[in-house]
Amino acid sequence: MLGINWQDILLHVFNFALLAILLNELLYNPINKFIENREAYYKNLEIEKLKNLEDSKALLQERTQKLAIIQQEAKEIKDKAIRESQIQANLKIENAQAEGEKIIEQSRIKAKLERDTLIRNTRKDLKEVVVEAAAKLALLNGNVYDDFLDHTEEDIDE
Repeated sequence: MLGINWQDILLHVFNFALLAILLNELLYNPINKFIENREAYYKNLEIEKLKNLEDSKALLQERTQKLAIIQQEAKEIKDKAIRESQIQANLKIENAQAEGEKIIEQSRIKAKLERDTLIRNTRKDLKEVVVEAAAKLALLNGNVYDDFLDHTEEDIDE
């Protein structure tokens, strides 16, 4: 034959099978396991990324709604403060007007009292002047004096 012994063929088949088994166990399986683990890792990253994206969108929507609510509340508070300040301002204006009217009324009363006092004093002084003038005229003429006094008393009594 060709010089190939069946034992050599069997030995080569056995060596090849052993080499295939060892290569499978030492190289192929660890590399395959590494690749599967890597694929699983990247799939988990993708799933986590999508989950985070959904969470972010939900959080963004929630925060946007809260922001809108807070802005509405701020507007309401501002409007309320403006209304209250307008009410306070109107109240102060009304109080100032009432106080001004009170002061004006007191001034009128005081002016009237002063006027009445001045008129009374003026009448009193006028009476004294008239009496003095009448007395001087009486010294000049007795009958004229009596007539003057009669007319003066009538005017004063009226």
